[in-house]
Amino acid sequence: MTASNRKVNFCMNYAEAKQARRAKNHHDTSTSAPTDEPGATLCVDLKTDMTPDRLGHKHILTIVDHATNFNRVYLLRKKSDAEGHLEDFINEFERQHDITVKVLRSDGGGEFGSARLDRFLLNRGIQHQSTEAGMSSSNGKAERFHRTVMDSARAMLWVSALPQRFWGDAVLYASYIRNYLPTRSNADHASPIEALSGKTPNVSHILRVPAISLMRRKKSAKKRAEKGVIIGVDPQKKAYKVFIPRTKRIVSTTHIQNIDRLDARAVGRYMDAVDDEQNSGETAEDDHPQADANNNDNNGVEQTGTSNSQHIGDGDNHEL
Repeated sequence: MTASNRKVNFCMNYAEAKQARRAKNHHDTSTSAPTDEPGATLCVDLKTDMTPDRLGHKHILTIVDHATNFNRVYLLRKKSDAEGHLEDFINEFERQHDITVKVLRSDGGGEFGSARLDRFLLNRGIQHQSTEAGMSSSNGKAERFHRTVMDSARAMLWVSALPQRFWGDAVLYASYIRNYLPTRSNADHASPIEALSGKTPNVSHILRVPAISLMRRKKSAKKRAEKGVIIGVDPQKKAYKVFIPRTKRIVSTTHIQNIDRLDARAVGRYMDAVDDEQNSGETAEDDHPQADANNNDNNGVEQTGTSNSQHIGDGDNHEL
């Protein structure tokens, strides 16, 4: 063996011993790079095994449009529900915005590799790109968005003094707000909705959450309003979701008067006062009959509809 051969062997061994991961590429320059066409590339991510919220959701499905940063978040009880929600979103997204989804990017998790989803994507002509194991940065847009939404949700819960089981409502509202906020990665700092539709959105309905509010009571001979805490919006009904601590109900309504400029201590004092009133055994007038506790599995919180008190589903499809 010559010296040159020994040198080659030594260098090869050293290279094998010190091999490290390549620095992550901040710019996708491959032939499969996403286009700047709105809606053409969707980035998806699934966060699993979280502490159940008030409706039993343990998983979060995040969908982000790569070009405009438009997002949709779904709360799931089972990971297997992810593919159904993803298919529904693609169908709605394409129809409502007159676009065509061409690429789906995921982290390669099993929930995005089912035969059903593969067949759906194949029939639609959508290319499925999976990131390499341990390289979540390849799907960084969805990962970063999830982190941002969770940070916002934690801040809402901390300020509101609401129980931790309301994290699902906070996540949904944080996701909803992000679609209306100016985004640095969009041209002229346009909001995702504006970048997607070309129209400046109306943000007058965006309220600080949580916020103490007065909700109109129907057919009341005494007080005409009920105090509550706004915890989000119900886009399907174009209404706010209001938590009534006295009755532990969540009502969707547009008949509210927002009491702004209350700090966290004011919210906390109000919540404490409600608890004291309940503990003292006093019963206040209620427009709606109290649900049987044995039939309520929402961790002590009942979900009601608008003024006609229709119940809102089973909680699996509360997306924003």
